[in-house]
Amino acid sequence: MAEVTDQAQGLTGEELTTFLTKANQETVAHCRQESEKLWGQLFKEAIKLSKLTFNMDKNL
Repeated sequence: MAEVTDQAQGLTGEELTTFLTKANQETVAHCRQESEKLWGQLFKEAIKLSKLTFNMDKNL
């Protein structure tokens, strides 16, 4: 955030709006990517804790 704030210094009006919109979209994309990665890890860990998990028999 501090980096974006520093880069926005001196911008006004439409330039500032465009810059902040782009920075916001980049932030959202990064947060979404990291969130999806974390959800995947949590989901895998939750499956391991489930009492419904089983080991597949080699004859199946």
